[in-house]
Amino acid sequence: MHALRAIHNALISIPCLRRYQRRLSRLFKSAIGCPDAYGDLFSIARAISPAAILDIGSYTGDTIERFTDELKTPIYGFEPTPLSFLELKRRFDKKSQVRLFSCALSDRDGVETLFCNANPQTNSLLDNDSGNILSFQTHTEHVDTVQLDVLTLDTWSSRHLPEGDLIIKADIQGAEGKLLDGGKVTFGDRVTAFYSEAQLCPMYNGQTTFTQLDRRLTNEFGFCLCNVYPCLRDKYGKAVQLDALWVKEHKLLRHGELSPNNTTHDILT
Repeated sequence: MHALRAIHNALISIPCLRRYQRRLSRLFKSAIGCPDAYGDLFSIARAISPAAILDIGSYTGDTIERFTDELKTPIYGFEPTPLSFLELKRRFDKKSQVRLFSCALSDRDGVETLFCNANPQTNSLLDNDSGNILSFQTHTEHVDTVQLDVLTLDTWSSRHLPEGDLIIKADIQGAEGKLLDGGKVTFGDRVTAFYSEAQLCPMYNGQTTFTQLDRRLTNEFGFCLCNVYPCLRDKYGKAVQLDALWVKEHKLLRHGELSPNNTTHDILT
């Protein structure tokens, strides 16, 4: 398995091959019944032709690269960490399909503290809770704090993208509730699919858990849980995080092809 992973990583590092290697990987996952989040997202995007895809918490852009390799949809990336944003800009600044914003989306417009950690992928608007401290201290230990501009999703959408359906991918380390609080109009009227990391254990102070996130998306905004993906486990083997995909229920009923079980046809096209 390690050898296969090494071959896969080597192939996706070659720009002219990575798209086809990732398609092959999705085909393999489909054949063995393993869910694949990006295959699901590509299927949804092709079915509904959204006005844009928002990548909230872009880090250095691996997700944006996946989207631009497969889709022509405009991509809007958000990354608050200064050094990560510089790398993101280096990779995509000349790509007209992508627009980048060096801010965080939160529950208000203003300034907030970003906790910067040893592994910048774990940076968050929320401080660490016991799960990170006990099991992931080498990754989540604070090395700095940064004061940064934050906007609500509703404010950003009204300024930059006032019309059209949206797909959102979020990797914001427990702050999903802040995103929902600041995006009630956008989530209610425009977001068709929401793919996000969600917390199962107390990882960040004031976090939104998977259960809370699912309840809000279902009860407040009319989404249904469409798929969940392999979870992260701590050093004791306990599941602490997972990724999940929610789709507006009326869209799912209208477009049978939005079902994650119907992604194979996209892999081969």
